[in-house]
Amino acid sequence: MKRSNAGFSLIEIAIALLIIGILAVPLATAYRIEMESRRISFNNGQFTEIQKNINYYVSHSGRYPLPASLVAGPNDTEYGKEIDTGTYTIELCSSPTWTTNGGVCRTAGANPALIGSIPFQDIGVNPSYGFDYWDNKILYAVTETQTTAYAPGNGRIISQAFNMAHTLQNVFLDTDMVLISSGETQLGAYNREGTLVAACPAATDGLDSENCDFDTTFLLREHPSANDDAHGAGAASDVDGPNFYDDMTSLQRSVPVDLWRQNLVDSDYALSNARHVGIGLEDPQTRLHVVGNILSDNVLSDVVCNGSGGLCFNPNLIGGQDANMNCYNASLSGTQAVGMVENGRVRCNVPVDSGGNPISGGAAFKFPSANFVFADCGGDKLMTGIDSSGTPVCEVP
Repeated sequence: MKRSNAGFSLIEIAIALLIIGILAVPLATAYRIEMESRRISFNNGQFTEIQKNINYYVSHSGRYPLPASLVAGPNDTEYGKEIDTGTYTIELCSSPTWTTNGGVCRTAGANPALIGSIPFQDIGVNPSYGFDYWDNKILYAVTETQTTAYAPGNGRIISQAFNMAHTLQNVFLDTDMVLISSGETQLGAYNREGTLVAACPAATDGLDSENCDFDTTFLLREHPSANDDAHGAGAASDVDGPNFYDDMTSLQRSVPVDLWRQNLVDSDYALSNARHVGIGLEDPQTRLHVVGNILSDNVLSDVVCNGSGGLCFNPNLIGGQDANMNCYNASLSGTQAVGMVENGRVRCNVPVDSGGNPISGGAAFKFPSANFVFADCGGDKLMTGIDSSGTPVCEVP
C-alpha cells in the first residue's frame, strides 16, 4: 500500500519564495517612496507654519525672534521661549559650555548667526510645530543682526546647494534664516526633552555633518532655483558614504510683504507696491493712473498739472496767499485790478479814463472795440434780445 505524500518539496518552496520576492520588490519600493513622501510633506507643513508665524512676529515687532534653547525640556521655564539675554550670555558654538548656558549659540565670524530651537511660545504657534517627523526639535538658525532690527537684504547666512551637475555652490549669501530637520539619522538632533540624540559627525565624514557643525553655512536639500541649471537638483542621498544626506530644510531671505501692509504703529494700511497702479487700463504710466472719473470730497496736492505734466501750478496760488497773485502790492501805483492770469501769476491793470488811458500809469484794462456792437433802439423802442449776429433786437413795447 502506497502512502500519500504530504507538504511541499524544497523546490516548490523555493519557487514560491522567489515569486513572493519578485512581487515584494516593487511593493517595498512603493512603500519606501510613500513613507518618504509623508515625511517630506509633514516637515514641509511644519516649516510653513513656523515661517508664517515668524513673519507675523517680524511684521509686528520689527525683528526676528531669538532662538529658544535646544537643551530645555517641557518642565523648564526656557522651553520654547526666546533666550533671555539678561540671564544668559550667548556663547560661541565652538565653546563646549554653550549647551549649559542658555542652549543657544553664536557662530564665529564677522556676520554671525544664532542657532537654537523654535521659540514657539513667542511666535504664538502650537508647540507641536516645533518638532519634526521624528519628534526632534527643528533647528532654527537666524542672522543675529536681524534679531535686533529687521532690514531687507541684511541676512548673512550662506546657503549652499547642488546644481544638476552635482556641483556644490553658494546659492545665497544673504539668507535671513534656515529651518532644519536632521532627518532619520537624527545626527546633531535634540529631542523633545532637550537631549542630544546622536552626535554630529566630523566634517570629513561627509555632507550629513554640514547642518550640525554649527557654522554660518547650511546645505539645502533642494536647489531653490527653478532655472534649467538647477531644476531637479538636490543633495538628498540614501547611499552610505560621504554623499549620504537626509536633512530636510527651508530657507528665507526676506520677510514677504503683503500688497496692503498694516502700519506697525497704528491701524492704517499702506500699499506696498513700488510700481504703478492702473484703474481702467493695463499699462499705467504713473503711480496711480485712472481712465475715467474720480469722485472725491477733497483733494490734497502740492502741485496741479495738465494731462501731460508740462504745465503746473501750486494750489497756494488760488487757495492761499501769494505775492504773485496780489494786485494790491504796495509797489504798484493806483488801484490795481486783475487783467489776466498766466505763468503762475496775475497780470494787474489800473482804471482807465474815458479815452482808455490809464489814470495812474500801468497797462490799460479795457476790451478791444472790435468786440462790441453799438446800437440805438430809439426813444420809442426797447431792446428785447440779441440776434445770432450779436445785434440787439429792438421792438415797440
